[in-house]
Amino acid sequence: TVDLTTGVSAFNRAEGAGANANGRLTLRQFLVEENLTSNLALATGHLHLHEVRIRSTAPARRPVRGLQLIGGALEGDHVVIEGSDELGVLVMSSATATLSDSLIRDTRIMPAAPSASGFHVQDGGTATLTRSVLEDNDVLALSARGAPTSARLEDCVIRRTRAVHELPPDRSGGRGVEAANGASVTLRRTLLADS
Repeated sequence: TVDLTTGVSAFNRAEGAGANANGRLTLRQFLVEENLTSNLALATGHLHLHEVRIRSTAPARRPVRGLQLIGGALEGDHVVIEGSDELGVLVMSSATATLSDSLIRDTRIMPAAPSASGFHVQDGGTATLTRSVLEDNDVLALSARGAPTSARLEDCVIRRTRAVHELPPDRSGGRGVEAANGASVTLRRTLLADS
């Protein structure tokens, strides 16, 4: 178990921080920025975030994802994920993510990338967002692909998802929510605007 309060993790060669082998990592009042492949990554174990900002501000030669969960569990509140490349948050396989009172914004598409999404769940991942905002993301704000993948949003706002006109029309996006290949998305008291 590692508990870090009030700190910065920046300019690392791979991930800024992560938990593996059933470990627990807690970050409180923490800034994670400008890492090489993803700012935070989780393969197994448990990650808890409280008042954490994850950001990428410099153009990268390869995609830098904000938060990548391949397995394990994430619980977070008051988390800001901004300026990620291709994917702000990726939740896949057996991973579960629960975020509340959080903001995911300004996820941008990389040259030659097939798509982008502020929050993407696939291959059986499970995500729950409460009282959160997804805004100003390229192509898709929330996407879910493949059964039994599921995403549930309650009391959320999804707005200003940008179409990328350089992409083929069937992939240019500008959609707030997309569910495909047997995935399910549930929206309760959620506002979709300007998407």
